[in-house]
Amino acid sequence: MYLESHLYCKEITQRVAKSFYFASHVLPEEKRRAAYSIYAFCRFADDGIDLAKDFASQKAHLETCYTLLNRIYAHQLGRFVLPFEAAFEQTIARYDIPRTLFEDLLKGMIYDSQFNQPEDEADLLEYCYYVAGCVGLIMTYVFGARGDWQQPAQALGNAMQLTNIARDIREDAARGRVYLPESWLVDLGLSEEIILQLGQKDIPVGFPWERCLLAQGKLIGMAESQYRLAEPGIPLLTNDGSRFCVALMKETYQAILEKLRKSKVRGLQQRQSLNFIEKILRVPEALGDLR
Repeated sequence: MYLESHLYCKEITQRVAKSFYFASHVLPEEKRRAAYSIYAFCRFADDGIDLAKDFASQKAHLETCYTLLNRIYAHQLGRFVLPFEAAFEQTIARYDIPRTLFEDLLKGMIYDSQFNQPEDEADLLEYCYYVAGCVGLIMTYVFGARGDWQQPAQALGNAMQLTNIARDIREDAARGRVYLPESWLVDLGLSEEIILQLGQKDIPVGFPWERCLLAQGKLIGMAESQYRLAEPGIPLLTNDGSRFCVALMKETYQAILEKLRKSKVRGLQQRQSLNFIEKILRVPEALGDLR
């Protein structure tokens, strides 16, 4: 039961979370499998919200997720329904991860399903905690840490989410979403309606690309600030590959920010990502983070 479940989680992670899967190879096998099981739960929760056709469907899916957590935390082995549950339960039991953190993640799903444009930077950071910062805390239970690791772990999750937002401005606009805070847009002479034009197939002549780049630059700066807050947490992690995995994830995501800066307008027009060679080239920087 457990072997099949872990293999399922590995396949999901390998297929969908390519950057994390790449970095995970430096982890000990037990921690690697645990990380894959957590990703499988997160993917299940998120996909159900994204694919739901209406609010009633979203509510039903969230109830399914809460029921699933009830089974997992009651360790009801004979009642597992989904293919990742056995592996996920084993991870929860082995690393004693608080249920409240997964409940925070589900709150993030609700936040996303009832999306409203953030009003300001504080609003955006709160959103980032519920969809990613809490995942940073969850994963640190698996990695193992000493000292005051909570703020750096949360900051790394926030930073990675901000990187995703900066990269996906056009894709999100096509979905009718603008994660850039309203206060930023007002200061730059932009509006939600202008950013949503990025999601159109034919962007209007005279579109304010330079001002949009400034808005994206504020996201990049905010992400970089969170990465700096995360850096002191890396030496606090267990030195069994966990430090290296986190450092490699950090460097990989920071490389996306660098690509966005260099790409300028093209970074708004086309999704930026790293190929395998570009990821390999971040290994020296990740090793440098360990010194």
